Amino acid sequence: MRDSVARLPRYPAPMTSLGRHVLRLLGAMAITVSVAGACSPDYDLAIPEPEATTDPSADSSESEPPGSAELAGTFVPGPCPFDVPGDATIECGTVSVPEDYDDPSTGTVDLAVAVLVSTADNPAATPTIYLEGGPGGHALETIPFVYADRYEPLLDHADVVVFDQRGVGQSLPRLDCPEVDAVYDAAALQPDLDVDTYRQNVLDGLTACHERLSLAGIDLGQYNTANNADDVDRIRHALGVDQLDLFGISYGTRLGLEVMKRHPDIVRTAVLDSTLPPEVDATADTQASLIRSYERVVAACAADTDCAGRFPFLDERFRALYESLEADPLPATATNFLTGSTDDVLIDGDALLVMVFGALYDPIAFTDLPELIVDLEAGSVDVAESFLSLDATNEEFFTPGLLFSFACHDEVPFSSPEAVDAAQPTDVLWERSLETSENVGSFAFEVCEAWPAGQAPASQNEPVTGSIPTLLLAGYFDPVTPPEWAEQAATQLDNARVVTFPTLAHGVTSDACGMQIAAAFIVEPDTLDISCVDRLEPPAFLAVPIESIELEPYSVDIADFGVSLSSVRPVGWTADATGIQSSRSASITDETAIVQLGGPAFIADQLASVVGDQLDMTITEEDPAEIGGRSWRHLVGSSPADFTLDLWVEQGPELAPIVILVSATGDRQMLIDGLAIPAIEAIVVEPI
Repeated sequence: MRDSVARLPRYPAPMTSLGRHVLRLLGAMAITVSVAGACSPDYDLAIPEPEATTDPSADSSESEPPGSAELAGTFVPGPCPFDVPGDATIECGTVSVPEDYDDPSTGTVDLAVAVLVSTADNPAATPTIYLEGGPGGHALETIPFVYADRYEPLLDHADVVVFDQRGVGQSLPRLDCPEVDAVYDAAALQPDLDVDTYRQNVLDGLTACHERLSLAGIDLGQYNTANNADDVDRIRHALGVDQLDLFGISYGTRLGLEVMKRHPDIVRTAVLDSTLPPEVDATADTQASLIRSYERVVAACAADTDCAGRFPFLDERFRALYESLEADPLPATATNFLTGSTDDVLIDGDALLVMVFGALYDPIAFTDLPELIVDLEAGSVDVAESFLSLDATNEEFFTPGLLFSFACHDEVPFSSPEAVDAAQPTDVLWERSLETSENVGSFAFEVCEAWPAGQAPASQNEPVTGSIPTLLLAGYFDPVTPPEWAEQAATQLDNARVVTFPTLAHGVTSDACGMQIAAAFIVEPDTLDISCVDRLEPPAFLAVPIESIELEPYSVDIADFGVSLSSVRPVGWTADATGIQSSRSASITDETAIVQLGGPAFIADQLASVVGDQLDMTITEEDPAEIGGRSWRHLVGSSPADFTLDLWVEQGPELAPIVILVSATGDRQMLIDGLAIPAIEAIVVEPI
């Protein structure tokens, strides 16, 4: 067996469905192709600076939060660094905070902040602040992709504050590490690369990145959870509010717990989705969680009659496939759907492990694992390229430096090589599964030697206590923050409740039921209806064939183009925040989606051009079609990823109806007949 390399996905992916991603990309293009996205409400969020403290030179321990007088700051409005969803009102800007709260004179960090204005007539005074995962995930840039699912349910109650944590995304300075990214890119084309050489290459890249950032005056030891928690309080002060409702996912739960410890008086409620308590040894225990999640997925397939019938002996086939790919890797292409760039990769056994690990985060992805295995067994990379392309796209929303600083300051110092060795599985395949992961497992100790970041005080590794109303949400299949960790954290909290979702995995609020429960808890923490959990369907390993589509009438105003639209759309599909988009998204490979809009006819060509560039599509124009008594241009784009885009725009009117269909090539004609044609016949666009 050759020694190739595998590493754990470093973040909870914001997008796990190819169809959902393509749909939202198209919708964002449709809204912004001729209109710049920016909105500003009519209120000023800045408050005056406080008087200086009487003893500004006084020392403070890292474990002691700064006093409230030191935390007052100013929200400086600025343009939104993302495409604002069509009907959203968002105020963007920055809040400057000390890089080092113990010595504010050493420099500042500019935190990028967005305030999503409530849609309620009389919103609550306490906003919800969203705490992103990773650590290193970009919160602001993902707003257009998750606005409808994550934020709209919260906006019915109060404003929502979203910010990029220090070192991440639009916050400055940003801890990018191109030196390490280059190592990853090179390794993707070197299946014969041995583990020791790969590890040394990563360490060299880390050292180079650390030196470059340090020479730029950045103190990498200050990019940690305690300072992130103090940043939350600084943002609260800058916005002029007394309290916050916390909503954190993944690492965001670790940050939320630290806010609860350091600043309990500012927290009204806390929702912690996929909990990472400070007292757990994630460095040593993550591997066991991954294995348990994989075994649960295999067991769920075996318990599903259809899945077991079509994919018998799944674990044995997975192991045999691993060996086969180690001996004979398959060439494939990963496409970044945001930039349109493509990368050639070789799928060996360890690349298979990476895809499996990434899929375990979400049922939409892990239910495609049997299909992935069967496809690769046959020598096809179609399904694998969907996984690889989503991973490449999600990398755009991740800054690695904060992950390294968090691991080396907050987590790894409280583990030990002995603890990792004791937790090692006896299975040879799984023993190798995390040997090159930077933040968990044995390699993490070498990583932290190359990335010195200091060490958190022992108090930050202790359980969080208190009586803040807290809801902890967990997914049964979660590979990195298992339900047991939520239960463990809850035992230390006097007013906590745990809800485990038997069919979900990491980030359960990506499901409508999870989000419904979270939003309801923030409104009224003393009364909680979790009945939707009992109505969740088991994971569907086989997509339901599209035999017929039930349609319903709907209408929507498209303010950016000054038009109202009425048409029909599929019942049961997911509608986007704009109201113009619907996606089936039954699995990671389900591309089925429809966009309906109206506006100047020229945007159809712009949309087709942008889509062609970004999705590597060849766009052709078909003969005009007469549908519903009207004449329509018909543009068609075909993708190497085996999905097709059809775009129809009515010829003649100044405000033209436009219908866009994304479909798997094999389903295209049925979807044209059963979905696109009825929509084209029904669509009406009128000026508002």
